[in-house]
Amino acid sequence: MPSHAPESAAAPASTILPVFSQEQYDSLDALLADLNTWGRSHGLGFTKMRPSNYVNGSPTRYDIACDRGGRVEGSRATIRRTSTARTGCKWLGIAKALVSNGRKGTFEVKHTQHNHETTAGHQAELSTHQVHRGLSDPMKAEIAALSLNPAQKPRDIFSYLKKSYPDVVFT
Repeated sequence: MPSHAPESAAAPASTILPVFSQEQYDSLDALLADLNTWGRSHGLGFTKMRPSNYVNGSPTRYDIACDRGGRVEGSRATIRRTSTARTGCKWLGIAKALVSNGRKGTFEVKHTQHNHETTAGHQAELSTHQVHRGLSDPMKAEIAALSLNPAQKPRDIFSYLKKSYPDVVFT
């Protein structure tokens, strides 16, 4: 039985290329964070895969792929029809930290075509991208500080976070 992608979507993503705030980054993680910041506003998400070329215990090269990429496997269940967010998207970029530029992170798109539509403009649908679901370190610190007060209820902390971070989707 084939898997199905989400049915609600906005704009075709096939022609969208990422725009970075700078040409070189201090680390490959900073590059990925900037790419996902851009992707959030365009309804896309990106993950790092296949680290290689380790120097001092850290990889100097990653493949960066669309989070909708990967092999779409059919369900083995015979009773339920399951779905997946994966569409087999082939979009691929390479993040490198070369010696020639002082180990600064650079990025190059290898395959430019997405095979799915974006969730741009649909704040609730951004939660379908795993990379946009996590709490940031400042959010975790605020939760830890607020949790020290035993009178503070979890729903009050949740309300506070929603007011403090209106652009973040909480699920």
